[in-house]
Amino acid sequence: MISVKYIILLTLISAAAMAKNPNIIGGLNVFPAEGGVKVTAGKCAINGKVVTVPEDVVLPVKVGSRAVVCNEEVKVPVTKPNIFVAGYRIKGPYGGDINALGSYNPGSMVLRKSPYGKPLIEGKDFVMEENYAMLCLTEDSSASPDETLYASYSYKLVRIDSVFVTADGKVVLKEGKPEVTLANVPECPPGTLRVANIFRPYNCGKVTADDILLPSETAAEAKTRSKKGLIPRTMAKIKSGEPVKIVCWGDSVTVGYCATAPEKRYVDLFTSMLNEKYPRANIEVINESYSGSTTAQWVFPDEFPKETCDFEKRVISHKPDLVTMEFVNDSGMSMDTVKRTYNRILERFREEGIEWIIITPHFIIPGWMGADKYQCEEPRGFVHYARKLAAENNVAVADAAERWNHLKYEGIPFYTYLTNGINHPDDRGHRLFAEEMIKCFD
Repeated sequence: MISVKYIILLTLISAAAMAKNPNIIGGLNVFPAEGGVKVTAGKCAINGKVVTVPEDVVLPVKVGSRAVVCNEEVKVPVTKPNIFVAGYRIKGPYGGDINALGSYNPGSMVLRKSPYGKPLIEGKDFVMEENYAMLCLTEDSSASPDETLYASYSYKLVRIDSVFVTADGKVVLKEGKPEVTLANVPECPPGTLRVANIFRPYNCGKVTADDILLPSETAAEAKTRSKKGLIPRTMAKIKSGEPVKIVCWGDSVTVGYCATAPEKRYVDLFTSMLNEKYPRANIEVINESYSGSTTAQWVFPDEFPKETCDFEKRVISHKPDLVTMEFVNDSGMSMDTVKRTYNRILERFREEGIEWIIITPHFIIPGWMGADKYQCEEPRGFVHYARKLAAENNVAVADAAERWNHLKYEGIPFYTYLTNGINHPDDRGHRLFAEEMIKCFD
């Protein structure tokens, strides 16, 4: 009789094998080492040929990168710092809608009335909101909000480095380009194999296991819960050419924050994909969204007031055939509120004959998800509940959360898809939503 422990061990071994780069024949494991990473000896396939790395190699990896700004011309208001909503937003750490959380280098600000004049005194003449890099004058400042001042400071950058094996069996490190948030994976040189990406976040020193991402699968191999067959009435209308009304309901991500153009917002991408897939259909897509909102604020507006958020007036009143729902902000709701709200939504949709696609949200800064590291499995209780509710009630899911989770198996730190380093996806992130949504259509 096979023991439970043996079954668990086999499962772990199987999972590890599935996660291994199929081009690595043996060895070539990557571990943190003093001053960088260690790559063990091994064999791999490059362009159909077996390449041998004969011995272990230690590669030095630089610590995090920084940038310096000298004499940025600024006009600074007299106000009290209040996260990212009060003061002058210095330009260096800008992350698409706000300054990237934690990018500014604390204590680095030097503010002058002329490019090489005497520095003003921090705490007396000005203050900095250091998390979001907002600069404010004090009421007793010797500087005026009407005069041009000169700000010099430094800020931190993120970077992705890559480890490659060359056709002649050498192991090399290619350093990526530092960015405020949206760092890209270095291109793979011809005739080489990428065996690891090394994430270099703010304040990083030595490499940790959490910084090492091992590419083992492609984006096409991501397995999510998104599937067709669960919106039959909507699909019947689409195929028959009858008018179809879809409401895309959500928070700032649905609004389209941080997309670089309207057509790159996920709602607009989804609409384009629908029109391309069903060119003869008569589909109307309506965006009903509000930044910073939660489902509870919409569904129970008397209990959780939020300006202009009213589920009945702005969603149900459209009499849609289908509603798609994205609310990353539900991360902050209690599970009791989540359950009460989601069950009320299900009840109302059934009463009105509305079909529903739950979009599971993208990954956000770990602390806001209840996680303590970037490479984590889905930690949010409300996401697991939403999936369970959908499975038990034949509700469709566009599983963007799992698609974002899969990025680590592609060797990509999901953080580098967040424009502001917190919660708003870049163009690539918006596209992931649309790609999962379209999977729900036959």
